[in-house]
Amino acid sequence: MISYQPFNGILRILTGCRIGGSKDTIGIAETDLPCIRDPFTNLPYVPGSSIKGKLRWLLEVNRKKFTPKGLPCDCAECEICILFGCGYPPKSKGTTRLLFRDCFLTDQSKEKLLALESTANVEEKSEVSIHRPKGTVAVGPWTGERIPAGAEFDFTFTLREIDDAYSIKDPKELYKTLAEGFQLLDKDHLGSSGSRGYGMVQLLHESGIPMHEHLRKLAEGAGKAAGR
Repeated sequence: MISYQPFNGILRILTGCRIGGSKDTIGIAETDLPCIRDPFTNLPYVPGSSIKGKLRWLLEVNRKKFTPKGLPCDCAECEICILFGCGYPPKSKGTTRLLFRDCFLTDQSKEKLLALESTANVEEKSEVSIHRPKGTVAVGPWTGERIPAGAEFDFTFTLREIDDAYSIKDPKELYKTLAEGFQLLDKDHLGSSGSRGYGMVQLLHESGIPMHEHLRKLAEGAGKAAGR
């Protein structure tokens, strides 16, 4: 028997965000660094894998839970392995608990992007590398695409419960781990070039509060229920 606990909300872009796509060739007036796009609409989206991967990395670095070679944790027992999957699948004792969905633009943000003068439906930003002694342009410019600040995406992930070795009576620690990860992501960045101001985001629960606050409330509630 499998049960699913969905979490719905909004991914809000606070500063221009670039999650890269690819092109076989670069045509005239096209950018060097494109955003990933839905091939049917040509509009940008945020892959669920980008969010899952960044959350896992933040948690593993914060908790120092990775292998001596710097690879994902493979203990198969900690909350990170239970939620995100064991770093070495043959050691896994159960099924990965988290499912992340790709995030597509809300209807309102879709209308705003389609109304832009740019046919690319994104922000285009040019950058250069500076010659240190001269203070002049050494390399560039090159142009990259960014999802503009203010864009919002529908965001969904699911926590599933399956009757296997990872089954637990009290989900408090899983909620607390997720809350930690989402709070770290709000403080860090999503996508590339975060050290240059890109990719500041906010993840909100459908109730309007930050996702990490909602998860902490669930952890508190689960703890109280277990204590009764």
